Amino acid sequence: MNAIEKEIKLEEIAEIKTGYTFKTALSEYQNGNTIILQAGDISNNDWSKCNKIKLDNIENHSLKDGDVLLSVRGSFVVKVFRKIKNPVVASSSVLIIRLKNKTFNPEYLKIYLESKDGQKQIETLSSGSIKSISKKNLSQIKIPIVSNKKQQEIIQINQRFNKYIELIETKQELIQKIGQKIINDKIKEK
Repeated sequence: MNAIEKEIKLEEIAEIKTGYTFKTALSEYQNGNTIILQAGDISNNDWSKCNKIKLDNIENHSLKDGDVLLSVRGSFVVKVFRKIKNPVVASSSVLIIRLKNKTFNPEYLKIYLESKDGQKQIETLSSGSIKSISKKNLSQIKIPIVSNKKQQEIIQINQRFNKYIELIETKQELIQKIGQKIINDKIKEK
């Protein structure tokens, strides 16, 4: 396997922002239509169950299509935000990586940050007994420079593997249900 020839620091290709810091507990805000995305919500694909509050003057804090989100503590979950109907604001437990131009695809960046090498860099630059990464340290992560064509190939490979994993998980759930049914029928048998 070839060594990566060129890398670039994340701060050179992206603006990194900290999510919105709330002055009081979310429960003290009025109900509204602004979805608040917390670190634990990142891996969830259905954000309809997230807190929704009334929040004014959110233009500077609203997530934009293609923003790469990273939880700042724990397992460092990564997700690419895709625009939805409601405005979405990330809480301060989330770092927002907004690419400066189209040279890097946000999906490629996500895949790299989730990779063994990306997670190793995050772990190395994180601190504390419960690992956390600062905006400053995240900006120093080195991202391999690859062509747009190669980024697309990597994205397609990743999508195929994720589809296979979904199919395997679905089959596993089905087998468990069948097994439970057989056992339950056997128990009830006279």
